[in-house]
Parts: sequence; structure tokens; C-alpha cells
Amino acid sequence: MQDVTTTNEIWWGDVNIPISRDSHNLLEQIALNYLNTRPRLYVVDGYAGWDPTCRIKIRVFCSRVYHALFMRNMLIRPTPEELEKDFAGEVDYHIFNAGEMSASTRIPGVTSETCVSVNLTDQKMVILGSQYAGEMKKGVFGMMHYIYPKRGILTLHTSANEG
Repeated sequence: MQDVTTTNEIWWGDVNIPISRDSHNLLEQIALNYLNTRPRLYVVDGYAGWDPTCRIKIRVFCSRVYHALFMRNMLIRPTPEELEKDFAGEVDYHIFNAGEMSASTRIPGVTSETCVSVNLTDQKMVILGSQYAGEMKKGVFGMMHYIYPKRGILTLHTSANEG
């Protein structure tokens, strides 16, 4: 979403296509309405970033179990104590994955039934019309690559396993 905060900070063009706040809000409402009608809703809380001093709290809402399992594996799982302390109130970033529901091309700026709208100001991501789980991962990486450099932190797209 393009607004006063992001208009001069994002490379807008063919890849990062600007959308208005009103259009993003309509997409978010479609996603929330859809998720509210599902017989099961999965909520995943986790951290992005390994360093406890600068990690970001993320909450994912989705209706597909494989999306929840993907993000449970992708994010750093909080301990029960961290869940109680860090996730009882507000989180830093929300993902609303309603990928089974199509976006409306009647919304200004929306050109496809598949739409991933990221609001960096309010720290929300809406997914409509795509059941690819990687959209959430890409959204988290994009958000981290936006936020961390502002904090003087170099971001890398990497992982490591301990044997």
C-alpha cells in the first residue's frame, strides 16, 4: 500500500504496484469476512528474526492447516512463557491469509483476483486468490527488509541448522 510513509521509501513500479489505503482496507475487509465464515481458523504466533533484542512478533490468521504448519515451521516458535508475555497483547505484524477467496477487481488498483497487499504503515498483510504458502514468507522477508535497515540492522535471507 502506498501512503505518505512509503511513497518515497519503496521502489514503486511493475513489481511493487501502489494501491491506496482505501483499496487495501477493502481487501482486508474481504479477507476478514471470509476468515470469519470458516469452520476452522488457525492462528500462529511467532517471531521473525533470531536476535531476541530485535525480533518482530507476527500473528498469522489462516483457514488452511498447511498454511499454519508452514508458518509454524518458518517463524521462531515462542516458548509458553514468551507466548504469555509477548503475545498476550498487541503484536507487531498481522497476516490475514484468505487465499481461497478471490480479490475483487472492482476495487481501484486491483487488476487480478490474486492480490497480496502489504500495508507497511499499519504492519498488515492481506492475501487473496493465492494458496501458495510462500506468499506469507515473502511478506515477512519484505517487511523485515523494510523495518530492519531503519534500525541500522543488515538483513539477510538465510537460515542455519544446528546438527
